[in-house]
Amino acid sequence: MKAILEFNLPEENEEFQTAINANKYASQVDQILGLIRRKYKYEEHTPEITEFFHNLRDEIHEIVAD
Repeated sequence: MKAILEFNLPEENEEFQTAINANKYASQVDQILGLIRRKYKYEEHTPEITEFFHNLRDEIHEIVAD
């Protein structure tokens, strides 16, 4: 199976850049989620801050899933 994406450049350059950099963006989101996880799991924080990190991570997961 093949898929071909076509863009009218330069008008659709922003969409083109998003498409060709999607893997990089996904990797960066994974790195951010890992950073948040390490912060709330391995560092000492007040219970409120720990809950904040946990909720922030969950919300980013929801955004990515949509």
